[in-house]
Amino acid sequence: MQGQPTYLDFHLIYTLPPLLLLWIVMKRWLTILDYSAIILLNTMAIVYTIGWDSKIIHMGVWEYSKNRVIGSLFKVPIEEIAFFSIQSTTVALFCTMVFFSQCYISPLSYVGTNHYGSKAVLISTVLLALASANKLYLQEERFTYISMMIFWASFPIAFLTWMGGTYILNHSLTKLLIAICLPTFYYALADSIAIKESIWIISETKTLGINTPWLDIPIEEFIFFLVTNVMLVFGYLGCRYCTAKAQVIQWQTEHASNKSISRVESLVSYFKGTGIEKFAEWVRDVYPNLDFFLGVFVGDKKLNSGFLDQFKECHDILANGSHSFNLASILFPFPIRQEIQLLYTFCRLSDDLIDDPEAEQTQLKLRIKKLRDLIQTEGDWNYFEEILPKEKYTALRAFAFIKNRFQQKDLLDLLQAYEMDADQAEITTFRVLYQYCELVAGTIGKLCATVMLKYYDPIKDDDPVSAYQRASDLGIGFQCINIARDLLSDAGQLERAYIPSVIFGNPDSKDLVSLPQDLGSLASLYTNGKANLEKQGFYGYKCVPFAKTDFIANPLEYLDYADYLSLTLLDFSEVYICSGLLGIKKLHPRLRPAIRAATDIYMEIGRKLAKNSKMNGVDADKSHGRVVVPFQQKLFVALKAIFLNE
Repeated sequence: MQGQPTYLDFHLIYTLPPLLLLWIVMKRWLTILDYSAIILLNTMAIVYTIGWDSKIIHMGVWEYSKNRVIGSLFKVPIEEIAFFSIQSTTVALFCTMVFFSQCYISPLSYVGTNHYGSKAVLISTVLLALASANKLYLQEERFTYISMMIFWASFPIAFLTWMGGTYILNHSLTKLLIAICLPTFYYALADSIAIKESIWIISETKTLGINTPWLDIPIEEFIFFLVTNVMLVFGYLGCRYCTAKAQVIQWQTEHASNKSISRVESLVSYFKGTGIEKFAEWVRDVYPNLDFFLGVFVGDKKLNSGFLDQFKECHDILANGSHSFNLASILFPFPIRQEIQLLYTFCRLSDDLIDDPEAEQTQLKLRIKKLRDLIQTEGDWNYFEEILPKEKYTALRAFAFIKNRFQQKDLLDLLQAYEMDADQAEITTFRVLYQYCELVAGTIGKLCATVMLKYYDPIKDDDPVSAYQRASDLGIGFQCINIARDLLSDAGQLERAYIPSVIFGNPDSKDLVSLPQDLGSLASLYTNGKANLEKQGFYGYKCVPFAKTDFIANPLEYLDYADYLSLTLLDFSEVYICSGLLGIKKLHPRLRPAIRAATDIYMEIGRKLAKNSKMNGVDADKSHGRVVVPFQQKLFVALKAIFLNE
């Protein structure tokens, strides 16, 4: 037997490399919840399968040479037991990749229109197969393998379908087929090689005698890998489903108590006075990272269906309203991604309420007052129900579930920026521009940091500037790029120009602005070199020979100067983005890719604005459409941020 491949060789060549590759690709996205789910799947796969595998070996369905295995337990090779774990982990990692962009909670919004019919058909089919297997098993020996497999697989598939069918059946069919079928074909191909090498032998008398095309293995072997992958994919999605339900319970509990509470504590409170209370307390005290499993015992009807609808609308608003931010948000771990979506929706809808060109000044003032009431008290939801379309009103209500996450001051600062817009406050100097951007975008940076740092503590370093201030600086930089990009449309449609008035005509005094504390250390990060910024603050601009009111009245007459105005804003934004880049190093590695991707996408917008400038030789008619970064380029920038940047 010397020189013949062993079961260990099979693992080293065929099963461990895909596992290692998937782990290298996905490790940065795995959270403690993911690891807990993988451990749970591994444990259940081994415990549930080892007895069945031992039985079919005793029955002679398959056999192996003792010289080709390390050892055995209950006659099951050690390598076979290892395969249960390897396959479970590999499929779980593959599912993480396939369903990476899939929102955890949005499928729960279908709870009200449950797939009871589809679930009943699937479960009935499984149970019918179980009854048929019993009859087949008693007929002929060749039905042994297939009937034993049906006995073994029917109960888990039926249970997982009953428990998580709502979630599973609302997933993309294409993604489900990819998650199930690709591992199935791969393992079946590897199995065909192992059988040809006689690493293990399948009985000819206890199988149907039908071989799969191309692979030339018994049909039962292919079905085995198919049903195991169905169980693993359903189990993986079941863990996500339980996580989603547990998260909803946390938000419902926080909303009811009007204070922040951990998820495991909210679940303990939820199960108080029930038969699950002791188990929930054990999870809290012994292994709190297993709290998602408590979601098994949460009934769909106990979930706030109104909130689930609200969340779905928030998800759709982000997906349709900001492709760049939506792409970056996918890189956040759950549940940060969900809370960021709710925060974005509130900021977007409240901003739209104030930017409404059809609303009168008194209406805008009233809207700001009503928004302030939402932040400080329960608020008047009837008012917003009357003025907003149903889907937007539904989405706005979701903010009530997370508003206690944030400092009221930050939320009120955001409203102060809205008041500046409502009053059409003049942006006179770069200092005023800084103050406006700090309120409208720096505040959002702080709010996002609040969500992130609730789950991941900042990295300790010697930087005297706080992570919140770095986040604020990054938001300021982003807002300046937005202003530069929308300079012409703001003037033409909103009759506003956020470029400082001091740049129109001759300034009477130097326009100093609050630059980041460590401006000197940031100088090496500048792409264009800003020695004048380091020396004298920001006033190294040249004035344009026309009035701001003339530019607003007819911006297309001043296309030659619009480029210069945009480039000046880009110079201003670069200082704050450089400061924000230093702040990314303060974040936990799990958070950095999303922020880095968002930053690089915004910087790409700035680069395209600068590249399209007429000052760089581009014709005016080609340079003044709204700059958009194509999805393919965004994806490339995001992948670069993930794999090439710290």
